[in-house]
Amino acid sequence: MTFLLPTISPSAVRDYNLCPRRYALSFCGLEKPFYDALHVGNALHSVAAFALASFKQDGELPTRVRLDQELERALNHSEQPIPAGSLERMRGDAQYKLERLLEVLTGIVARFRLCGVEQWVKVLTRDELGEVVLRGRLDILLYDEERNAFVIYDLKTSGYNAEYVDFGPLALCVTQVQNDYPEHSVLAYAVYLEGTERFVPYLPDSLEQDLLPLVQTARAAYADQVFSPNRGVHCAGCPFLEHCQTMD
Repeated sequence: MTFLLPTISPSAVRDYNLCPRRYALSFCGLEKPFYDALHVGNALHSVAAFALASFKQDGELPTRVRLDQELERALNHSEQPIPAGSLERMRGDAQYKLERLLEVLTGIVARFRLCGVEQWVKVLTRDELGEVVLRGRLDILLYDEERNAFVIYDLKTSGYNAEYVDFGPLALCVTQVQNDYPEHSVLAYAVYLEGTERFVPYLPDSLEQDLLPLVQTARAAYADQVFSPNRGVHCAGCPFLEHCQTMD
């Protein structure tokens, strides 16, 4: 039997472990609140993909003016109404992080060969209970000719927090690249655009351990027919609290 989830992400794992009902409601098409930080993160990922696609086509990164234009376009694009005042706040945050993103991109094109941007990966895992298909997104795939190794960059628009480091997405990406290129080494980094920590390496020695929460969440969510609420202080910030209360 194969259990298939549309997407496996840190937020999905966190939501299910925090509250199964919150996890279930997130897939019901309910309108979610607008989050500035999430919108800025999506905009910066869009700018990174645009910049690297332009480099692949033209042989050089776009100018800063062009990147500013692309960032503004991404910030103004939203399927949800942007609250009054949010756009101005997000611009300041996004401009600071764009400066750091540009430093990362400049280093990429100077040192590596670009292999892929914003690629969806799919990994089939097997254990005694059967199979689980895990899906995720690989932000940037590079090749380091000096080390004869593939390099994965996972862009993080937040700051590094040693108390909460989720390497599940990187473990998924490393597994996919190892399966595709078994004769090469694979290096992986979480790349932070905020704070003092910039490049945090991921050590693939713990691949199975880091994939385990994703597999467990996939199985639990597939088998769960009730999605009982887990009450706690987190309820106050839940975007589905009003819907949840009407179900009791």
